[in-house]
Amino acid sequence: MNKYVNVPCAKCGKPFTEDDDVVVCPDCGAPHHRSCYLELGHCARQDQHTDGSTWQDPRQEAAPKENVTCPRCGAVNLPDAQYCATCGIPLDGSYQGPQPGNTAGGRQAGSYQNGGFQNGGYQNGGFQSGGYQNYSRPAEPQPIMTPMGPIYQDDDFDGVTAQEIAVFIGPNYRRYLSVFKMMRDSGHNFSFNWSAFFFNYCFLFYRKLYRPAIVVMSLVAMLFIPRLMYSSESIKYFLNVYMQVPVDYDLGLLGNLGTLISIINIVQLALMFVVASFSDRLYYNHVVREIKKLRSAAPSTLSQDQYLTMLAFNGRTNPRMGYGMALLSAAVVFGISYLITYQILATTML
Repeated sequence: MNKYVNVPCAKCGKPFTEDDDVVVCPDCGAPHHRSCYLELGHCARQDQHTDGSTWQDPRQEAAPKENVTCPRCGAVNLPDAQYCATCGIPLDGSYQGPQPGNTAGGRQAGSYQNGGFQNGGYQNGGFQSGGYQNYSRPAEPQPIMTPMGPIYQDDDFDGVTAQEIAVFIGPNYRRYLSVFKMMRDSGHNFSFNWSAFFFNYCFLFYRKLYRPAIVVMSLVAMLFIPRLMYSSESIKYFLNVYMQVPVDYDLGLLGNLGTLISIINIVQLALMFVVASFSDRLYYNHVVREIKKLRSAAPSTLSQDQYLTMLAFNGRTNPRMGYGMALLSAAVVFGISYLITYQILATTML
């Protein structure tokens, strides 16, 4: 039986068949068709004999890829993992923070450092449908120390674990785990979020809370309409009184709109407080709901590292949407104001 079946000839590259007459180089072991070897009169790899290299059978399996060790927490991840299955940082080499094993802030090596779970996954409450475990887990997992007390990786939050939440959220997960723990233990539905207060629906888009973001943005747009009317009348008033430009304006309408704007300012401030107070609860519900969806959709053969990588890929934030909506809103406000001013000035000049 020809043991070189489907192996390419060293000279012509044509794969050998069962019926081919094969000649093997005595120096490097490269197989040739007998006709190819006789045509050359020597091995096709003769120029490589001087360095002592030998022919390698291409059918041999390539050496398996090595596991990737997280530069932040030291956890061992699968070779193709994009994110650390333990602390959630990218494994593309972009991380520049402290390395595992160093002391940080007075903590001894091996303890919780800089917001990262130490070395490994969880048991008893982890994702079990795939029947896997994280072999890099230490004997005693280190908790995350938060203002609400320690939180362990397998702590339950309405059916999902703290580790799943941390990997899904990514950066700033310590703050959210602390808030989620307070909500779970106290039953409160609100906590104040300053980012949501100042950035409003842009923050909701950033956190992928799309439906609440659309509702809040619609309310803000409705409150903006009277401001446009007030702006138009104010420009006319300014041109007539201070610039002596003959343009008609309604002083009574301007006064009524001014009163309405004062009320709108109060309503908009109240809306900002409502968004800031309940955005964390909305985000809590969103995180738990999405993790459960991903868990139920995950194949039973999925390993822990692959599952947590899937969480990281589908979770996190949407900076493009958040920043994009902020820039779009600013452009719309500026554009409409410019058009109103231009229209008034163009009418006046004519």
